[in-house]
Amino acid sequence: MNEDIILKEKHGLVTVLSMNYRPYNLIGPTLTRPLLDALKAAVEEGSRAVVLRSALRHFCAGADVSLFASRPTKAAQARWILCTVSSRCQYPL
Repeated sequence: MNEDIILKEKHGLVTVLSMNYRPYNLIGPTLTRPLLDALKAAVEEGSRAVVLRSALRHFCAGADVSLFASRPTKAAQARWILCTVSSRCQYPL
């Protein structure tokens, strides 16, 4: 895939992040990892607000159900919950 999954624009202190994961912006590691990296970069660059939008026709079609066959362990689920509520996540998602 040659296209960026997250497109970034800066407007003063506002960063606009556009999800561009074709064809439907399905939520899974392929989208969430670059999205979290872009959010972290926006904060580090001093953004006071972040707008999340879609570069595609729809915002998001939901979870990538092809990943459901490999359910995460209880420990992985706990780490994911901890990392989503904590800005100091030490575990890769």
